[in-house]
Amino acid sequence: MEEKFINIATMESLTKRFNLMSPELCIQDWEYMNARESNEDIEILVDALEGTELSEDEAYATMFIVVSSIDSLIEPGEPLPKVWDRTVALLRGNIKAYEPIFEQFLSLENKPENRYYISKHLLVEFPELDPGAKSAADQGS
Repeated sequence: MEEKFINIATMESLTKRFNLMSPELCIQDWEYMNARESNEDIEILVDALEGTELSEDEAYATMFIVVSSIDSLIEPGEPLPKVWDRTVALLRGNIKAYEPIFEQFLSLENKPENRYYISKHLLVEFPELDPGAKSAADQGS
């Protein structure tokens, strides 16, 4: 699968729309640097994803920020942020478009203990995307 990059025009559009950090300040890790710090802040992004006003590129970038934000809010032993179920529904509704996000957060390049906090929660919801299960199946055939 091909890596997907967020273009500068999309960054600038979303920066204006959601009052995000300017890409001029952090172009390389813009989608990570704009992780929201509260459930309420993430809900604004999820609301936009549930609407129809975002372009395909904007929806992809917004979903990346949402997943990154949820990852940063996960505390071991604590419930997942309230927007998790809505986010899962959005991801499930367009798995193909969000494939690069799954790839990033479920990469086998990272040992399980070094993966993102959200990885295990994604695998619970989307076991068919588990790269470890695919590798084991490939080795068995």
